[in-house]
Amino acid sequence: IEAVLGLHFWPRLPFGQMVTRKGAITAFSDRVHITVNGMTAHAASPHFGVDPTVVAAHILLSLQNIISREKDPQSTAVISFGQIEAGEAYNIIPGSAHMWGTVRVHDLAVRDFIQKRIEEMAPLVASAHRATANVEYMRNYPSLVNDGTLTEAVLEKAREFFSSAGGGVAELERPLLAGEDFAFYSLAVPSCFMLIGTGGEHSLHNPGYDVPEDLLPLAAAWEAFLALTL
Repeated sequence: IEAVLGLHFWPRLPFGQMVTRKGAITAFSDRVHITVNGMTAHAASPHFGVDPTVVAAHILLSLQNIISREKDPQSTAVISFGQIEAGEAYNIIPGSAHMWGTVRVHDLAVRDFIQKRIEEMAPLVASAHRATANVEYMRNYPSLVNDGTLTEAVLEKAREFFSSAGGGVAELERPLLAGEDFAFYSLAVPSCFMLIGTGGEHSLHNPGYDVPEDLLPLAAAWEAFLALTL
């Protein structure tokens, strides 16, 4: 295998526009699972327990301080928690709460720093509220790095192909904060990962996002064109 090409539809880019960039195009993408352990009690008697839901909320807010006050503001990073679970009844303070989130960064040193601070901060915040917290930090995907020579050749072919079809060609100024498992291919062979805009106002993972099916023939033709002409 001499090269690998990847293509992803992308909202909020002009319909049919092909976009890529040389070098890093996506972020390091990690997963975080925090378990907060408190003490079960009746909801009417919270002083007899330790509410892990409230503690989880304090942890969530405290971790945002890493982004806004501890990290160099010129280094891009984000910490987001998309899932928090606790309890089975509305009138019982649960014994534990679980938080699942993701960390996205472009710089390996920043990745190391954020992991270290999450692992330090969560147990300390929990302890301040008479609870405990366990952090599982999982390094998922590396940054996807497009090969410079291959990507320049792809851009040249794109200007030829999209001059008569689609919505033109553009280069990303900055890498995305999205994570992508295609990155593992880029560690092994020269790779180029591309985006094709689908337009629209809804972002990825929004239930309102829908791939316009009339864009599928263009995308397939573009990939076939690259396979035959590169």
